[in-house]
Amino acid sequence: MLYVKSDPSIDNLTLLLFKLIKVIFSKILTNGMKRSKKFLLGWKKFVELRGEEEVKNLIKPLEEVCPDLVRFSMEFTLADIWTREVLDYKTRELITIAVLTALGGRDRHVKDHIRIGLRNGIKKEEILEVMIHLAAYAGFPVALNGAFLAKEVFEEFKKSA
Repeated sequence: MLYVKSDPSIDNLTLLLFKLIKVIFSKILTNGMKRSKKFLLGWKKFVELRGEEEVKNLIKPLEEVCPDLVRFSMEFTLADIWTREVLDYKTRELITIAVLTALGGRDRHVKDHIRIGLRNGIKKEEILEVMIHLAAYAGFPVALNGAFLAKEVFEEFKKSA
């Protein structure tokens, strides 16, 4: 959200404009529904990671079926976990890729996080190193599956470049 500190050089009209933009932005992001500050913090982080259009396309169908799950995802996973400052973004994303890969059966989410990681500066070699590391701790089948999933995403990126 837009936060404007008290600054004597900012006139009242500018402050009013910032407040209006904040209200409009909040309404657009949440389809006019009342949302908690925590939800909006999670939404902001999600948009930062995935992009606004992708977030809207993911959330709208899920919200029609299970709005509470959307709220829990925004408030807990994104606002409470992803905004913590102890781990940097890259570490957090690589951990997420490793855990989802190791758990198995979450191919869509593994690929989503590989895509997000690549778009946000994680190198292909770093993602593959995670898969190599998984071989020792989660087994070769898991690591191989993860490497094949990564390959699919890398090929998508090559085609779109």
